[in-house]
Amino acid sequence: MAQCIETNGKPMRIRALGPSQKPKNGQAGSPSVLIFLQQALFARKTTKTMMNKAVPTLAVLVALAMAIGSVGVADAHSTHYPHLKYLVGNASACQDVDQVPILSYHVHILFWQNNEKSTADALALRQVAMDHFNLTNAPLCTGLFDQGRLCAFEPDMVPAGPFVVAQWSFYFTTEQTGLIIPWFLQHHEPFTVLFHPNTGCEIEDHTTWAVWGGRPGEIDTSFLTHEEPGN
Repeated sequence: MAQCIETNGKPMRIRALGPSQKPKNGQAGSPSVLIFLQQALFARKTTKTMMNKAVPTLAVLVALAMAIGSVGVADAHSTHYPHLKYLVGNASACQDVDQVPILSYHVHILFWQNNEKSTADALALRQVAMDHFNLTNAPLCTGLFDQGRLCAFEPDMVPAGPFVVAQWSFYFTTEQTGLIIPWFLQHHEPFTVLFHPNTGCEIEDHTTWAVWGGRPGEIDTSFLTHEEPGN
């Protein structure tokens, strides 16, 4: 059921969570967005004489924050793309690029973990990138996917599949490709850089759909087992 309410003098259409959108077992849950916003709207009306209409009330901000918090952050593959659920369980769809939307990206810098200079220089480059993209004091990524923001992962100081050497990486959204890719193309030397999409088709994401800068590295595809687009 959809309902229109007014915030900041502008109508906003709100849709309540349906049964298919309820959090899964183990995920944080909360009442629907609609209930929070209805309560906030009531609070707004009762305090209207105390606040300028152009400024959202605290109740509205709290309601929105609670509503956003009810979504949660996934620590695995996508749970936030209901329009792609028809692809789940359909591994053959990974062979049809027209059925596989790109949901986000990773960028990886590869370095030699047994070489002190390579390791030191790679970590120095990571700090330069962290400073450039204002990530030094930002929270690290909390999962591999569905972050919804530019974030950094903890470096892998030893090989961790599918990578056969050490590496560090960032997560970025599809909207941030024009910000991230040019910078890394011009600053990755002397290291190899890998850009790859996140679609749910892990093998293709790290092989045929991946792009290398510098000398191409190696990927151990035996670690890549998830082959369901959009999931």
